Amino acid sequence: MNLPSYSQFFHTIYDEKSPVGRIGRGTHYSVFETVQWLSPSLGRYKSPKVQKFAIIWDEDHDTRIVDVLEIALMRNLLGPVVFAGERKGSLNIVLSPDFDRLTPSEKKEYLANWQELADGGYASDSWGFDWSYLSSPATGSIIQDSKTRTEAYLFNICNLWELGHSVYNERNPWEDEERMQQSIDSLKSLSK
Repeated sequence: MNLPSYSQFFHTIYDEKSPVGRIGRGTHYSVFETVQWLSPSLGRYKSPKVQKFAIIWDEDHDTRIVDVLEIALMRNLLGPVVFAGERKGSLNIVLSPDFDRLTPSEKKEYLANWQELADGGYASDSWGFDWSYLSSPATGSIIQDSKTRTEAYLFNICNLWELGHSVYNERNPWEDEERMQQSIDSLKSLSK
């Protein structure tokens, strides 16, 4: 299955091109991975982690949000983000509960940086800005639906794809090739 490449910095691991089910106004989602040096509480990792996050699309599947998220990555703003979305001209982010470890002034500065990004005219537009915590994502406006349905939808995506930060597991492509050859040999012997 060929997945679209929305970004040079984000690897697409799942993509819905149109709504699946009936939630919100044409709600659907895509899941991405990227390299992340900052923890959800904005501390610096000794070695990078893999960050998985999801974009929640509405009916217009406005890919300009990817441009905004690339800028957020380069400005060290993406670390706490679990979900991002654009709805009715507004940028919405849902943050990891670990973000709550920041001091009030650190939170204020972080959110002001997002507001500046939303106001900045990136992706050929100025956007409104809204945010919420993963513990209560329906308090934001990422999906136009009931609190119960919004939270169930987002929590299911989070659990299904294990969104957040994880350790990068190195793999040796030569070992993969050896295992593949062993499997082929095993199948050949069965067919004899």
